[in-house]
Amino acid sequence: MIHIEKGEAIQVAQGYDSVKMDYYYWPIGGGIEYGENSLASLVREVHKEIFAEIKNMNYLGTLENVITFNGKLGHEIMKV
Repeated sequence: MIHIEKGEAIQVAQGYDSVKMDYYYWPIGGGIEYGENSLASLVREVHKEIFAEIKNMNYLGTLENVITFNGKLGHEIMKV
């Protein structure tokens, strides 16, 4: 999970769940590719999505959630 601020706004991506017919907001980020560690993934994804460089990064912990998205059960693990 990435907390990116611009002024007083927190930067997130917007998504839509077509089954729930509801919008959701998600921190900028993405998946870890095979052979890649979480730090390299974070640097790559932030650059890909908003063309930004990461500064002042601190590992806070790991969150694990069981979610339902578009009617399908899913599992996510987020490094914060």
